[in-house]
Amino acid sequence: MAAQENTTNPSRSDDNVMAAVATIPLIGLFMYLGMKDAGDLVKYYGKQSIGLLVLSIINMVIVLIPLIGWIFGFVIFVVIIIVWLLLVVNAWQGKKYSVPIYSDLINQVMK
Repeated sequence: MAAQENTTNPSRSDDNVMAAVATIPLIGLFMYLGMKDAGDLVKYYGKQSIGLLVLSIINMVIVLIPLIGWIFGFVIFVVIIIVWLLLVVNAWQGKKYSVPIYSDLINQVMK
């Protein structure tokens, strides 16, 4: 048996890994603002992670309201985790995934 040659593009693979790392909210903020030479995919997911960071901060304020805030805060927390997982998986695959409403709002605010 002959060994198969790796035909994947290493630069594309690196962009996918960098984009997946950029989905981590605080790291994505630094990558978006600090890496001027980053690829479009990394910048896209950096913007998405900044939106998740803002949503997390809003959620922390909501949780301060007794009972109702705790319930809504938990629901928002679950939504944040699901959206983050969707972003990580799609970034790893090299796809630009748009979360309905959320992605449009982030793209309008951060042009």
